[in-house]
Amino acid sequence: MKLVGLTRVKNEEMMMQEHLDHMAKFCDSICVYDDRSTNGTLEIIKNHPKVKKILRTSKRWKPKPVGTVKDPLELWKKNQKMLNAARRSLKPDWFIFLDIDEFFDEDLLRDLPKLLKTKDYDAICFQMYDFFITEKDKDKPYKGDIQSIRSYAGTEYRDQLFLFRNISGLYFKEAAHKEPIGFKNDRILYTKYKIKHYGKAKSVEDYYQKSKHYLKYRPHLRKSKFKFTQPPVRKDKSDLGKLVKWEEIKKNLQARGSVFCYRYKQPKNMKSHFKYQLDYKIDQLRKWIKRAIFGIDDSSKLLSPANLNKELTLDAKETHILEKKERKKPKK
Repeated sequence: MKLVGLTRVKNEEMMMQEHLDHMAKFCDSICVYDDRSTNGTLEIIKNHPKVKKILRTSKRWKPKPVGTVKDPLELWKKNQKMLNAARRSLKPDWFIFLDIDEFFDEDLLRDLPKLLKTKDYDAICFQMYDFFITEKDKDKPYKGDIQSIRSYAGTEYRDQLFLFRNISGLYFKEAAHKEPIGFKNDRILYTKYKIKHYGKAKSVEDYYQKSKHYLKYRPHLRKSKFKFTQPPVRKDKSDLGKLVKWEEIKKNLQARGSVFCYRYKQPKNMKSHFKYQLDYKIDQLRKWIKRAIFGIDDSSKLLSPANLNKELTLDAKETHILEKKERKKPKK
């Protein structure tokens, strides 16, 4: 069974080598979409022996009004281009789609060959757990192995689609992160295998840079993505639950999955790829006509210079207070 890894990156020079080396352990080849990196990321990609296909966008990142499109960076379109290109040139049996800060747990790494032999499923979901920076490891320097310096994770998890068979009809919906649709519901397998996610555990500086990135380029997601955000260095709480050592999560059933955040599922009325694309273009035309006649809606104010330059509020308690005030109904 030929397994091809998919990954989309931008300015990930720090962890690029570790990420590709990790994927090389279980992938026959890797397809990378470089989203216009401006540092040494692309050079690392070009020099890795397992990278067989490289795509690179020629467009500059520009903030777009939220009312214009659900995903201002149109990442779903880039995912589709990467999937189609890898399918044509690398001809895999299976795909694995990982972000640069996602790593297989040891059990998954060991049992992956068995999963690839299954004939009963076309899509396989894993449980993704978030790791965090703590007072005990905040000063540990990164030396090419993020797993060795971050030991604490939240007990909550998300059932996300990572592994899927190369079948026809798969496509990414607008605003979808990296999970395609087009599978039969009875051929989707939910497993207990785990993915380690270090998106909020790289460094304090990276954490703040990511917050600013969402405010500038993806403001429509900032409120939901950072709704429960606390300062980058944690004590005993994750975003939605407790903060415990990874070994405790694996061996203690009571500590595992105390809060269920997300579960991959397909839309009830799933359209074909052609029908979806047609409806999307019609909807975009309708929005364009509406904007031309009535102007852009008020959500575009999120991208005003005042909002782009203001300091972010990263305290969970303050965020909750602000949200409660917003929910109050005006007095009659």
